[in-house]
Amino acid sequence: MHQELIAKLAARGITLDDLKRTDKDFWHSKTPEERLLAAELMRRIKYGYVSNKLCMMRVLEVVTQAQDD
Repeated sequence: MHQELIAKLAARGITLDDLKRTDKDFWHSKTPEERLLAAELMRRIKYGYVSNKLCMMRVLEVVTQAQDD
């Protein structure tokens, strides 16, 4: 299936770099909230809905950036 898609894109003159640039431009045009909601949707599609949010809290680490003087 991927080979067919690659062949169709190549026939139209679309390169992998074009796709990466388009994808990057799309996500840069979205707000942080929209990007977070999209990430949550993709997580739910992949792993299903989990009502226990502790599993996500375990991997969250807040890091403060040192200030340059």
